[in-house]
Amino acid sequence: MSGVVRLVERDRLVLWELERWRVMRAKEIKVLGGFNGDRVMYRRLRLLIDYGYLERKRYIYGMAGIYTITNKGRKELQLPLKNQRVSIALIEHDLAVVDSYIYFKKRFSLDRKQVTSEKELREDFKPGTHYPDFVFTIDDKTYCVEVEFTLKNKTRLENNIKSNYLEYDTQYWIIKKDSVRLMKLLQVFEETYPNIEILYWEDICLC
Repeated sequence: MSGVVRLVERDRLVLWELERWRVMRAKEIKVLGGFNGDRVMYRRLRLLIDYGYLERKRYIYGMAGIYTITNKGRKELQLPLKNQRVSIALIEHDLAVVDSYIYFKKRFSLDRKQVTSEKELREDFKPGTHYPDFVFTIDDKTYCVEVEFTLKNKTRLENNIKSNYLEYDTQYWIIKKDSVRLMKLLQVFEETYPNIEILYWEDICLC
């Protein structure tokens, strides 16, 4: 669609959140964008799509449409343009990260500026560095969050836990209730790295 649309502060907020979390559904946008109702939200999202700031696609059968920011949206935020592709294999994880962000945002009354995503952490990329899914700070204490739905190699898992132990005051691990082996490993590592806290995904998701 040609022409110009005047973006308001909430539009830029939605674009900014999409940029740093990569993907969102309407349910996440509704919460993070502060929309009071679905009708107003969908009309605004439709406008942002029509004017080229957002894209919405269905990547997985049975799953709601996924919203992503376009290069026009990045240009509006004065961010570097990039060719970003949505990884179907990572959609479940990336959406779970957004839901976890919303959970902690509500639990600790966090301002969005208190939270740094893994994507933002990688802007200061250092080879060999482990980056959690996101981190946040409260009263000079630092917290990191790991959303783990697959069982990694034991050595790699411990290396990530150790890195988090040295870097952050508390490390939250979000796992599914049926991840029995992962739970047992985390409990074993907790004896050496006592800043681990485990949460069940089913208790915090926006499912």
